[in-house]
Amino acid sequence: MITLASSSSHANFEKGRIRRHIQTLASKEYEGRAPLSPGEQKTIAYLTSEYRSLGLKPLPGTNQFDADVPICTVKTKAKANGIRFGNATLVPNVDMALQSNSKKPNLALQNVDVVFVGYGIVSEKWNWNDYANVDVKGKIVVTLVNDPGFATGDSSLFNGKDMTYFGRWTYKFEEAKRQGAIGAFVIHEDAAAGYGWDVVSTRDDGHAILDEGKETDSFPLQGWLHANAARKLFAQLGLDFEIEKRKAASRGYIPVKFHKGAFSINADNSVTCGKSKNLCGMIEGKTNPHEFILISAHWDHLGKKVGADNQTHVFPGAIDNASGVAAMLEIANYFKNKDLKRSLAFCSFTAEEQGLLGAHHFLQSTPMPLKQIHGMINFDCMNMGEPNKEIVGYGDSDNPLMALLTEKAKQQGRRVISDPNGEKGYFFRSDHYPFVMRNVPALLYMDIGFSDPDYLKNGYHKESDVYKPSWTLNGFVQDLNLYASIIEELL
Repeated sequence: MITLASSSSHANFEKGRIRRHIQTLASKEYEGRAPLSPGEQKTIAYLTSEYRSLGLKPLPGTNQFDADVPICTVKTKAKANGIRFGNATLVPNVDMALQSNSKKPNLALQNVDVVFVGYGIVSEKWNWNDYANVDVKGKIVVTLVNDPGFATGDSSLFNGKDMTYFGRWTYKFEEAKRQGAIGAFVIHEDAAAGYGWDVVSTRDDGHAILDEGKETDSFPLQGWLHANAARKLFAQLGLDFEIEKRKAASRGYIPVKFHKGAFSINADNSVTCGKSKNLCGMIEGKTNPHEFILISAHWDHLGKKVGADNQTHVFPGAIDNASGVAAMLEIANYFKNKDLKRSLAFCSFTAEEQGLLGAHHFLQSTPMPLKQIHGMINFDCMNMGEPNKEIVGYGDSDNPLMALLTEKAKQQGRRVISDPNGEKGYFFRSDHYPFVMRNVPALLYMDIGFSDPDYLKNGYHKESDVYKPSWTLNGFVQDLNLYASIIEELL
């Protein structure tokens, strides 16, 4: 069994190597590691070299580490006065942030009906159906972000202040599409979303979609409405947005229909398609080589964007998620010469920041059947500072890996706590979650806003997420020891 260390470096966890990984991946030359960019090429080359030096093998049925992930980036630019909602003309990135799922060069919708469906949730478990009293086929829906438990503070309603998957913007769009809508807008409020408007209101970012060889024009438009814009749009109907929001937090809410043909858009789509890369390797087990424990960390970040000042800004992503990649590589280094019963697979996924696209594609195309994955650990944003007496446990209490996390943390003199930022829904925001949805036991390691609360406000998804020589990495090593002991138990 591993000797657990709380602050000093373990013999196999070398801070100098951790620093090299983070400093390299977050350097200016890597340009923020956006998919389909020169920064991706540098990232894949670096990681491929590291995989080879670690002696990893390609996954079964493959002969190389990298696997294509077909992605299209769609940049949507509304024409002058090209977005009409009721009697208002909306300003892109101020009133509304747009994403198009269509590969067609023109996005033109004329006089489409719009319906506000409250939280846009259909859940048998919670006896909740916001679509029960309305037909939204061929229409655009508008929803609130998060779920009713957050809005009311009622701990018996959904999960109280802690977001459920029904509160995620991804769910809102998925459900609207299932209901036959042709588009959806989520009303953005900072507290309910868990991040600021600047995270969604980009100017030259583009929207990434998986290029699955089929048209996506059945749901060509999605995005966000700024809360201030929503207030003005509701006022057109003689309604108070805050009152409607309170009503929507109760079962049986009656959807609000906007003026007939309320929405029109005329915009140009600039579409770039290419092959991004997932990168996977493995240490083969001796006894049960076809049973796997999967370790993951997304390699991508936000790349370069043109800001409101018309200047190009680079988002290095040192903590998010060069640090997670460094953790994955250190785990591989620790286990590379050990005799393992099961195989240990390592995957660095692409396009996590664009909607977990690399992880979703892996599950659609993997040579590794799901029943052979007996556990997964996903590293996303490490503790760069000092050790903690507590560690956040993400996931449901019936997850068998949670008990193992609790046991191993106790051996370190630590305790597992629930997410203090549960309303932000971090559990649904990283690459393990598509696996969770397919019943793979998984743990998310994430330290956003816990060890360093300032990072959430001033570093997360910002240019300031840079490598810092002042990081002690003592907490990083503490957590590597903890998760290495969990992996050893699973193997």
